[in-house]
Formats: sequence, structure tokens, C-alpha cells
Amino acid sequence: MSLPTPDPYRASNDPADPSPEFVASVKPFDTVASAAAAPLARVRYGRGSTFIRWRHISHDALVAETGRPLDYWLRIDAYSAQLIYQVRDLISKARIPAVADFADLHNHLDANTGWGEPIDSLSPEDFAAVQWRFTDRIRTEEPLT
Repeated sequence: MSLPTPDPYRASNDPADPSPEFVASVKPFDTVASAAAAPLARVRYGRGSTFIRWRHISHDALVAETGRPLDYWLRIDAYSAQLIYQVRDLISKARIPAVADFADLHNHLDANTGWGEPIDSLSPEDFAAVQWRFTDRIRTEEPLT
């Protein structure tokens, strides 16, 4: 496991922010541990509506760190990829402009529904996890611009 790293995408570094810190996003396969060559997940933490830090953890530690197993985070990752595909399609057809995060979608469409199954049937907590992972992916891996 690595030490927490400040997140370069956070908008605020205010330690007085009263919002609790939470697990915002998990990239299931980010790198490997050099000694054991075991895969490591990147866990990004948030406060309010901002990513604040991240660290690598082993898959074995995901449940203890996030409260969810690897299979859960793999599903969230797949759903976020599905949303990115759909948003790219909307952008390519000039129906919406490129967005910087999931929240930007609300300026152009009803982003809370219409994604198809099983995304439209997710619980609010699971859909929030998909939104955070969507934002994480388009900021760090798959820019929409």
C-alpha cells in the first residue's frame, strides 16, 4: 500500500471543510506492487464535491478500505465505461458539448435517468459511485475533449 497522495484535481485544499471524507472512486487495476507483482487499485477520496487525495491499495484490502469487494468496483467501472461511451456518442452527434465531469451533464440533459438498464435501476448510492468513477475516468484516463 502507498501513502496518501494529494489529488491534483481537487479545487480546494481547505482543511476547515466540514464535509466528511469518503471513498469517491476506485480504479480496480491501476498498477502492480513491485515486490509481489500483485495488482493494486487506486482509491480516490472525496470531500464535498471534490477529489482530495488518492492511494494504491491491494485488492485484498478493498473491503476493509471501501466496504465493498473488488467485484463491486469492477461493476461500477464497467457502468462508468458504458456512460462514457454514451456521452461520447452524444458529443459526436453534437447533441451536447464535451463535459469535464458528471455534474456538467446536468447543464445539457437529465443525467439522472435514460442510461438504460442496469444503470437506471441502480440504488442512489451505487449511481453516485458510477458518477464519481465517470468523472475520475474522464479526468485521468479518457478525456472527452
